[in-house]
Amino acid sequence: MSDTTTLQRPLLTARSPISSADVEAISPADAEAALLANYPDLVRIAYALLPAYVGRHRRVIAAHGVVQRALPDHRRLERLLRGATDARSFVRDRVRQEAIKQAQARTPWWVLPQVWGLRLLAWFAAPDNTSFDPCSLQPVRRTELARRNACGRTVAILVTSLLALGILATLIAEAVNSA
Repeated sequence: MSDTTTLQRPLLTARSPISSADVEAISPADAEAALLANYPDLVRIAYALLPAYVGRHRRVIAAHGVVQRALPDHRRLERLLRGATDARSFVRDRVRQEAIKQAQARTPWWVLPQVWGLRLLAWFAAPDNTSFDPCSLQPVRRTELARRNACGRTVAILVTSLLALGILATLIAEAVNSA
């Protein structure tokens, strides 16, 4: 007769490889640092989410206001940060929420700060480009468009600045002469 042995299976439990105690909670200082480090990108996201019927200059100012209001006072911020694990995504979500709230608000746009003698324009598109209006898109699509264009726009701005200063032309001339 065959020897029958009882096979005992190990007790399987659903355990996370990382316990909640291992994940560090972010502090208000981390959220503020993430806001400062990503400020231009956050302003672009807020600008893209604001409605199109407001002029470009007013939308730029409103976008800066949205980003600056994204983090509440210290006590409320500590409560909001309890479940968050990534400061950058937390701040980005707060900016999105504030921009959508501003876009849907019934408060008059004249409440925004008045800037005289200075015109602020977004680098989202050329002032005469009327073939495509990104503000006519849904807020989610505008956010995707702003995120997609942010990386390419940074490179284009850098190259344009170098060309304007003549540095790139000098570097090319030196490379040609040395070759």
